[in-house]
This record gives sequence, C-alpha cells and structure tokens, in this order.
Amino acid sequence: MIDMNCSIYNPKDEDSDYYPVASYSPWSALLGMDIHIDEDVTITLQELTAGLLWEITYYGETEEMVQEHLEKLFK
Repeated sequence: MIDMNCSIYNPKDEDSDYYPVASYSPWSALLGMDIHIDEDVTITLQELTAGLLWEITYYGETEEMVQEHLEKLFK
C-alpha cells in the first residue's frame, strides 16, 4: 500500500506554498502539470494513477462538488 501526499507548488518560486491537490481546481489544469517523484520513492504507474485520482476526487466526484464542499469548509 502506498501512502501518498500530493501537493502543488511553483518550482520556479522558492517561497511558493504547497497546496493539496484535493483543493485545486480546475482539474484540466491538474492534468497538464508535471509530476515530480522523490528519488527515494518507488511507485508503479498504476499506484500513481490511483493515488492521483483519489486525491483529485477527495472532496467530490465532480469539480462542482469539490467547489461546493470547499466553500462549506472555508465559510
């Protein structure tokens, strides 16, 4: 079993904050991002794909559901 913690950051900005993938929208932008895996991590393509899908859909099965959930969390 793989325990993943996927985050988004700007590699060109050393002061960039890390944001959880689950709170990032739109999904179309996520699909075009580069994926960086630490050198000490061994993961199959299937594990990576499953983990990313789990992260993306953590707050809902659609972008709209995710947005509604995040709005409720951060009122």
